[in-house]
Amino acid sequence: MRGTNNIIKIESDGKTPETAVNTLNETVNLINSALFKDKLHKEIKEATIRLKFINKALEDINKKSGIIYDPSRVTDLMTEKERIEKWLQNPQIIYPSTEISVSNKPVKPKPILNITVGIVSGLFIGIFVALLKDSLRERKIKQSF
Repeated sequence: MRGTNNIIKIESDGKTPETAVNTLNETVNLINSALFKDKLHKEIKEATIRLKFINKALEDINKKSGIIYDPSRVTDLMTEKERIEKWLQNPQIIYPSTEISVSNKPVKPKPILNITVGIVSGLFIGIFVALLKDSLRERKIKQSF
């Protein structure tokens, strides 16, 4: 619930944009439920306690009409109350910081790159095998003497 500057980028691929978005949401939910289960319960408990104190403070302000109070403080309390209530509806430790974006261009194979990598790696493997065979043949010749 507390804001941090730790940002992790998680990317998801799928046959359709909807599949990718669903996979990403499931990943975030899995991380929250599996890895941060204890921390999530602690944060929910702390938020609930804070919400009770805010409600009590607002109730006291409403009951005592003669009390002098700073309207900006009341506004801050109301804003914090709304933020906590919203978070309690869907409590998460890790959450998407921005909207999920879907690329307009689908990911496609890159045949030229794949062919080039195949040719270069095949060439290196072929040279390695030829040198290995040659060194084994020379070792057999030296051992027969």
